[in-house]
Amino acid sequence: MNIHVIFLSLMLCGFNLHALSTRALIEQKIAVIEGVGQKMHNIASSSSQPSKKSFFNTHQVVFFFASTCPYCHKQAPILKQWADKYGVLIDARSFDDKGLPEFPNQKSVTSSLVEAAFRNQEITYPALFIMNQKTKSLYPVAIGALTLTELEFRMKNLIEKIIQYEQGHTS
Repeated sequence: MNIHVIFLSLMLCGFNLHALSTRALIEQKIAVIEGVGQKMHNIASSSSQPSKKSFFNTHQVVFFFASTCPYCHKQAPILKQWADKYGVLIDARSFDDKGLPEFPNQKSVTSSLVEAAFRNQEITYPALFIMNQKTKSLYPVAIGALTLTELEFRMKNLIEKIIQYEQGHTS
């Protein structure tokens, strides 16, 4: 019986290490895609949360999806709930020119937007990005479906980092 407990413990540790390494890899890729490298990882999170309303006066969320994607159908109501809560408009972009129930008025993807978002990497959806409307800079939020809690946490942390990054790089 003890061997089973040890084996199960080792398996759980392995899964945790895999999850941590995968998360670290994704965060590293996000930083590299945006060209901020280690600087973005070293920015300390401030204790005060920025106003999402004022942030989204100059930024928008871009949601890439396909109507045939089950994960997109899972992500759409969660994203819509979050957006309604904070009064954020979503720029919904469909790869197959068809909407989702929560985003029936989607726009088609453009080659320039796809190039800016995916940078010659494999196109995977659902995908969320934050776009600075003035500079057209894109910041990856997530590839794949998130729960509402995960989306809240990710946005809170990412908005703080984007604000700090953009304030440090404005002239």
